[in-house]
Amino acid sequence: MVIIIEIIYTYYIMNISINTDINNDGYILLRNILTENDLEYGLSSIVDNKVDYFIMKQYIDNVFFPKIKKTSNIITDPHYVKFRVSNNNNSTDASIFHGDIYNNTNSELLPIYTCLCYFDDAQMEIIPGSHKYNNMGSSIESYNKKIILHIKHGDILIFHANIHHRGINFNKKGNRRLLQVFEVFPDKKTYDEHFSKLIIVKTSDTFLM
Repeated sequence: MVIIIEIIYTYYIMNISINTDINNDGYILLRNILTENDLEYGLSSIVDNKVDYFIMKQYIDNVFFPKIKKTSNIITDPHYVKFRVSNNNNSTDASIFHGDIYNNTNSELLPIYTCLCYFDDAQMEIIPGSHKYNNMGSSIESYNKKIILHIKHGDILIFHANIHHRGINFNKKGNRRLLQVFEVFPDKKTYDEHFSKLIIVKTSDTFLM
């Protein structure tokens, strides 16, 4: 059994207002979880559109995940594989509905997440429940269930990594600074159980893990 994870490359307490069941709906939006000081700390790693990944790693470990741990019981001892910082750009793959991983196991529900930190307002289109579809693809019926999440700076979005989603309604006139942490395992036990199942395959246009 293997889990296929898509890697999208580019160059470069609180109020939980969205009240969802992350296992059934596939996502949860933590509203106003980060303070302005928190955001300034994260943004200090971005200078002239260049990212100091050491500072951002410190932000992830010392601010981002501790806030998640205090506000929800989804991720208690985070183990993650990689992260990316972008500003107002989507790769070709990210502008269409996609999953960050593709599930080729016998399990309907994988405890692997993507965690997004929003430094600016943005919108995300997502299909609730599509993380359970495994590799069946997006049918017209599921496509019609899509919703738009209106996300504010300081919000954190957590979703099952294989849910179908895409970034929408961005332009190049303003900032859309976003931290994406991929392949997040909620604890070491889950990491030890599933990490060995990850594989990387190369396709014509991108890489899949």
